[in-house]
Amino acid sequence: MRGQILVLFIITVAAAESAINRGQKKTAINQLNAFINEVKAQSDKHIKEDAAKILIEDAEYLINHL
Repeated sequence: MRGQILVLFIITVAAAESAINRGQKKTAINQLNAFINEVKAQSDKHIKEDAAKILIEDAEYLINHL
């Protein structure tokens, strides 16, 4: 299960990166928000709460600096 979650996270972040590279800021933000929601859903289940907090903060930083 953890491997599947990791793959989902990687796919979501890669989609955001691709959108950034194409100049599609809104799409990138949507992908990063989806990533945040996925992390929140797994927080304290398959991801330690502290790790989830760091991932969410990093994604929010990216959103705020696009």
